[in-house]
Amino acid sequence: MADTAAAHRRADLSVLMLGVFGGATAGPIMAGTQAPSLAIAFWRNALAAIILLPMLLRSRALLATLERRQWVSVIGAGMLLGVHFSCWVPSVKLTSVAAAQALVSTQVVWAAVLEHLGGRRAPRMQFVGIGATLLGVLWLTGVDFAFEPSALLGDGLALFAAMVGAAYMHTGRAARTVLPTFTYTAILYLAASTTLLVICLVRGVSLAGYPAHAWLLIAAVTLLAQFGGHSLYNKAMRSFSATAVSNIVLLQVPIGAILAWLFLAQVPRITLLPAAVLLAVGVIIVVLHEHPTRADVQALADER
Repeated sequence: MADTAAAHRRADLSVLMLGVFGGATAGPIMAGTQAPSLAIAFWRNALAAIILLPMLLRSRALLATLERRQWVSVIGAGMLLGVHFSCWVPSVKLTSVAAAQALVSTQVVWAAVLEHLGGRRAPRMQFVGIGATLLGVLWLTGVDFAFEPSALLGDGLALFAAMVGAAYMHTGRAARTVLPTFTYTAILYLAASTTLLVICLVRGVSLAGYPAHAWLLIAAVTLLAQFGGHSLYNKAMRSFSATAVSNIVLLQVPIGAILAWLFLAQVPRITLLPAAVLLAVGVIIVVLHEHPTRADVQALADER
């Protein structure tokens, strides 16, 4: 049983690293998309939900066996994901990208707090790793917080997005351990897109009328960042805690900076290399000290 769980964890770590590269494409792609930020967030979730709908229909027998708390888990996680997107994407336009990245990276801290409150005690060395990754993000992005009203609003949105992002991963884990990846993500994206649709309608955001180039980029961010990013994060949640996943995802920051350099001619800071090394060291520490609970090992061994 333990050998099976260990094999699952090794496979899920590889999947998670692929997800980091997929997720890192989101910023550069969305930055070049001629559409409102909230609309991009809605469509990337809605298109993903539509693509996964056949998978959801084929899982009707399994869905009928879900307990109420598991439904609450996955739907609640999807709604939180929608709120996360509705805060994170606009924050980049209101404050500096550096400040937004630094604040949203605190998601790993909030994830650790939630898991601690939930009774899961992380080893002390994991907090050393978390500290190293956060220091790496701050080193890379720089601290350039401003005090203009719009910038303060953007900072607040980025910080709230970090809190909600941690809550989304923490909330969905109860359902993720009993649902296949694509079934789980189908419900997740359906709930997220419904939440974003309501937000867009309330805000009066146009959901159509974009140039063809914008639709191609929305399709690209759906395939690369939504399926190649968030879907793979959710797959890895069967093996790793929300704290570990949130920490590993911070590797997106230097990778995204490199992609922005290659495709948008945004020259990264000179501190990219040492900051990326510090980030990687922090991630390695967290992964090496991630010890699954007995319930996690049993769930992995029993997974179909």
